[in-house]
Amino acid sequence: MLKKIGRILILVMAVFPLLLIGLAALRRWSPGLTVFTIIFAVLGLQSVVHAVLFAWPYTYNAYQGAFNVLLGRRWPIWLAAGLVGIGILFVGARWINRLDERRRNQLEQWLSRVLIAIVIGGAAYAYFLRPVLEPTTTANYWYAGDQIPITNGENLVRIGWYITPLGLLLSVWGLCALIWRERSLAVRVFVAIGLLSTVVYVYNILNNPHHIYAMRRYVPVVIPALMIWGAYGLAALSRARWRGAHWAALLLALAWLGGMIWQSRVIWRQVDDAGAVSALTDLNRQLEPGAIVLLDDQSPVGWGDVVGTPLRFIYGHPVFVLRNPQAVTPEALRAVVRGWQQQGYPVYVMSQADQAVSVADRLPLSEAQQFVFETSVLQPTYTDYPNQVTPVRYAIKTQAVGSLH
Repeated sequence: MLKKIGRILILVMAVFPLLLIGLAALRRWSPGLTVFTIIFAVLGLQSVVHAVLFAWPYTYNAYQGAFNVLLGRRWPIWLAAGLVGIGILFVGARWINRLDERRRNQLEQWLSRVLIAIVIGGAAYAYFLRPVLEPTTTANYWYAGDQIPITNGENLVRIGWYITPLGLLLSVWGLCALIWRERSLAVRVFVAIGLLSTVVYVYNILNNPHHIYAMRRYVPVVIPALMIWGAYGLAALSRARWRGAHWAALLLALAWLGGMIWQSRVIWRQVDDAGAVSALTDLNRQLEPGAIVLLDDQSPVGWGDVVGTPLRFIYGHPVFVLRNPQAVTPEALRAVVRGWQQQGYPVYVMSQADQAVSVADRLPLSEAQQFVFETSVLQPTYTDYPNQVTPVRYAIKTQAVGSLH
C-alpha cells in the first residue's frame, strides 16, 4: 500500500458534501445526483462500520494522528467554524443563483482571480521563504528508537526533486489556467481534491521524511495532480496566439521530460535488495522445516526484521527477535525453548557473524553455519534527493539449539 488513504479520505468526505450542499442551494439537483448521494452515503456508512468494528487500531492511528496535527485541541472551534462556513456557503449559493448571468460571470472571475493569487502566493512562500523561516528540527521516532529530522518547511522543494523545479513552475501555471478557464463541475471537483491534498501534505507530510515514506504521501494524488496541471499548462501555452507558442511549449515539455529522466537516472535502474529471494532460499536450507528461529538483534529495527519477516511469511518459520535478552532469566528462556522442543519444534539461533551470541551462556549451541549476502539499496537519505546506491552486506551465522530434555 502506497499511503494511508484514510487521511486523504477526510478531504474527499469534506469536498463532496460541500459540493452537494452548493448544488442544492443553486437548485441544480438531478436524479443522477440523488443516486450518487445514496451510494456515497452507503459507502461512507460501510467505511465507518468497518473502521470501528474491524480496523479500530489502524483507524485511531490514522485519523487521530491527522486530527491532532491539523486541529489540535481546538477542534470544537474548527467544527463551529465549519458549520458556519457551510451556512455561508448555502446562503451565498442561493444569492449567486439569483444573479443574472452577467453578474454571475463577473463574480466567478473575481473569485478566480483571488484563488489564483492565493495559489501563486502560497507556492512562492512554500518554495522560497518557508525553508528559510522554518528550519529543520528533530523529533523522537519511536519505531526506530532514534531521532529523525522534521523537514516540513522543505516539503514543496522536495516535491520539486521528483518533478523538477520546472515541473513545479508549469504545474502552478497550469493550475492557474485551469482555475481561470474551466467552469465545468467535474474539473472543479478534481481541482478541489488535488489542491486540498497538495496543501495538506505540503503543510505537514504527516510521516517520517525518509524517501520511501515521503513518496507514499505524494504518489497517489499529489504528483499525478501536479503532472496533469503541468500538462494543461503546456497545452494552454501551445494554444497562445503569439508566434512561436507551439515551439515554446514543445521545448518546455522536452526540458521537463529530460529533467525528470536525468533526475531519476539512478532510481529507475535500481532494484533494492536484488537477489534477496534466492539468498533467503539458501538461508532457509540451513533450517529444518517448521523450525523456530531466535534472531539475536538488539536494534529497534535491524537485520533481524529484514531476515525474520520473509522467514516467517514466505518460509513458514515462527520467528522471535531478541530485542532485550537480558530481560529474561536463563531459567525462563530454557524453559520456553524446552517446551518448543518437547512439542517437536527444532530451534535455531541466528546472529551476526562478527558478534558473540548474547544467549550463548544460556543455551547449548551447535557449530555455526555461515551465510553471507551482498546486495544494494537506494541511498537512505533525509537531506537530499536519493541519487546514490549504497552497498549492503548481511553476514549471519546460524546455530541449532541442542536438546534441553
